[in-house]
Amino acid sequence: MYGHAMCHRIELNSDGSPYQVIYLAGGTSGHIYNMDIWRMERPCKTPNSPWKAKLLNRHGFEPGRYRLEAVLHGQKIFTFGGGAPDFCAEFNEVLVFNISERKFEHCPTIPDSNFGFPLGRKCHSLVQLDDDVYIIGGCRDNLEQQLQHPHHHQLITKQQLLNDVWRFNLNNLKWKKLKTNLPIPVYFHSSTLTKDGCVYVFGGCVDEDPLSQTRVNCLQKFWLKPPSLRYFA
Repeated sequence: MYGHAMCHRIELNSDGSPYQVIYLAGGTSGHIYNMDIWRMERPCKTPNSPWKAKLLNRHGFEPGRYRLEAVLHGQKIFTFGGGAPDFCAEFNEVLVFNISERKFEHCPTIPDSNFGFPLGRKCHSLVQLDDDVYIIGGCRDNLEQQLQHPHHHQLITKQQLLNDVWRFNLNNLKWKKLKTNLPIPVYFHSSTLTKDGCVYVFGGCVDEDPLSQTRVNCLQKFWLKPPSLRYFA
């Protein structure tokens, strides 16, 4: 399986012992797409012990997707975007998995007052700062007609590359489009956030043709907040 999302945290078991816990969401075998939620755990006291895996979503299933992102917020797993060959998840609602009740919830979101909702996408990246998450770049499939013959058209798929950055608050479920855009639109990239509030975006694909997927090794960055004086020291 690949293209899944993964979250990690330390949780206390029923006896009060700390456990390392990993949640896996979605993914694909390359042919079959799923939206399963798996929980993997092992005791912190025995870090070399085997992981125990358990499927959580035994009641209720959602369309399979890959190249989504996910974060933990209390007893809920928020998933963002992702897709399969036939769809991209939109952002007018977010698919949330309730860990306690072991079921999916479709949570309507609040659009940006000027720009509405982000375009649905996959192959984006995500960073989190406190209770805000930031969706960065990605792509979506566009079907275009290509003239092969005066009386015959063929539908071809092209990737729409995205360079926008959106903030989503996990408490009020509201979207806000940032003024920042990536200089180079990318998908299949990676992002990380420093403690000073700087986001680094590395690599990705920059080709509209999904079969060629021209890759880059460029490093892009932007700030989510003014850096501290310590940063300049």
